[in-house]
Amino acid sequence: MDTALSLAAQRTRLAQVLPAGMQCMALLGAATTLYGPSLIYLSEETGRTPASLGALFVFHWFGFFASTFAANRVARRFEMRRSVLIGVALLGAGVLGLIALPYPLNVASALLVGLGAGMLEVVLNRLIELLAGDEPAAALTKLHSTWGVGAVVIPLVVAGGVWLGWGWRVAGGVVLAGALLTAALAFRWPEFEVDHGADVQWSGFPWRSTALFVALFLIYVGLETAVGGWATTFFSKIGKGAILGAFATSFFFLTLSIARMTLAAATDRLGFARAVRTGTGLGALALMLTFFPSLALIGFGLAGIAFSIVFPTMLAWAARRHPGLRAQMASVSIAAAGLGGVVLP
Repeated sequence: MDTALSLAAQRTRLAQVLPAGMQCMALLGAATTLYGPSLIYLSEETGRTPASLGALFVFHWFGFFASTFAANRVARRFEMRRSVLIGVALLGAGVLGLIALPYPLNVASALLVGLGAGMLEVVLNRLIELLAGDEPAAALTKLHSTWGVGAVVIPLVVAGGVWLGWGWRVAGGVVLAGALLTAALAFRWPEFEVDHGADVQWSGFPWRSTALFVALFLIYVGLETAVGGWATTFFSKIGKGAILGAFATSFFFLTLSIARMTLAAATDRLGFARAVRTGTGLGALALMLTFFPSLALIGFGLAGIAFSIVFPTMLAWAARRHPGLRAQMASVSIAAAGLGGVVLP
């Protein structure tokens, strides 16, 4: 009876958290995807090449990486609800700087976006995994399913804003509105007091047993960042235009989001390792189509489907493979993800 009540309480708490968590992931997708479609226009404004403005991605993902050193400490002091609100505030401040400050301060503002996004990833992934019972991959896949919604909307808003003569910065305003909505939803949570574990002691951390997960997160997130972040520039450089490139970015994240919603229940049944192998293998095959300009758009869409289950499944796999290091593994996973986002772009 106690176990049944405990499971029922877990499901109730999960139901309380998921709506705000999914809105938060949509916000992260919107903020992260703002860079790629805007890059070509920011290049025209500043006279810098798109390649040199890749510093946007580096600042963002360095902030994402750095947040892992502070996330558990912040959560330990402020607990989960207030930690989420702090993360949203940091992200909103960074987006405001990106659209309002002059170069190069606007580029450096991406650091704050990354700090907020990394903190939100650590806190939300930990909380959902703890509340998910025996289906962590499914719950985390549902949580991350809306990441693609934000990533779909923002490239289209950038393209629409430019087409209407309003400029790309209108998309930043949409992201700020999403931040306010996310904060309003999270503010209504009850407070969650959870075991935050000890701070990560990098010198004594069991790297040998966690090295596989570090490598997986580093490579995968770098790959997803490269695909989603550079699609607009890719199509512009092959003469197809930035508008089609923005559409391709949206298409990639649209298929990723739909696939996460539809495939979530299958991840735990398929098994963590098999789901990761299948997703990355099929994604690599899909990206080979981008070597042929006439098939590139299809390749991006198929890659989104293939990659959809990889990241949330790896989060569940890492936590359940090292249950005594849950809090630490959340930090290490996001740190590796941030490093991948710095290195590959």
